[in-house]
Order: sequence, then structure tokens, then C-alpha cells
Amino acid sequence: MGFRTWLLTIFALMVVILAGDWIISSAKLQHIEVEATVDPTSVVADGISKSVITIRVTEDGKPRVGDLVNIFMITGSGRILPGWAYTDDKGMIVTEFTPNVYSPYDPVDGAEVQIQDISIGRLVEVGKSKVINIPMLKPTK
Repeated sequence: MGFRTWLLTIFALMVVILAGDWIISSAKLQHIEVEATVDPTSVVADGISKSVITIRVTEDGKPRVGDLVNIFMITGSGRILPGWAYTDDKGMIVTEFTPNVYSPYDPVDGAEVQIQDISIGRLVEVGKSKVINIPMLKPTK
């Protein structure tokens, strides 16, 4: 066998392994749930008030331990800390959302936050995600 044949064989084997991981991981998605609660459900856009986001990731009702979860804003303005974390032994993560100060020049009435578990595939990143909405209230002062 020549060098090219070995190279093509190795490449084909890598493609088969990666495709297999993607197929297996994609099949798991229907068994995985990403749940989130927000407390309080709406937050004053004063740059100080916060909403606590509690996330739970399960597979067939059992906690997924050690999954890497990214939490980021799709729309709106503010900060989410931490922006990523690993699930604990109960499959949970707690993070906080603090909106930026309301401005009449950039009025925002809410934030869309995406929560994405990216630990489902072993070799290929396959994610399960959920989008939550957090209404923002205009400060009274």
C-alpha cells in the first residue's frame, strides 16, 4: 500500500468515527431535558437588581452530572455570571442575570437568554438548548 492509500484510509476511519459519535449523540437529544426557572421572573433595569436563573439538566429524569453549560444573551443587555458552568451532582447550575441601566436612547423591555448543554457528544459538539425570556421593568426613579 502506498502513502496515499494509508492517508485516505486514516481519513475515512476518522470520518466514520466522528459521524458515529454525531449519530449517537443526536439520538440522545430526545432523552435530555434542560429546565430553567427565573426568580424573580422580571427584573428592574437599574444595573443593580438581579434575577437568579436555576438550570437543571436531566437525561430520562436522572441528573446529568458534570455537563458543561453555556449561558448567554441573544437579545437585551446586561450580564450573566457565570456565563458557563458544570452541572453539579443534582444536574443543576445557578447563575445571575443583571440588566444594564435603562436608557431612553436604547429602550429594552426584556432579555432572551440561551442555555446550551454542549457536553452531549464525546468527540463532536452536539448541544441541547433552551431559550428563556426575562422581562425588564423601567426604573421608577
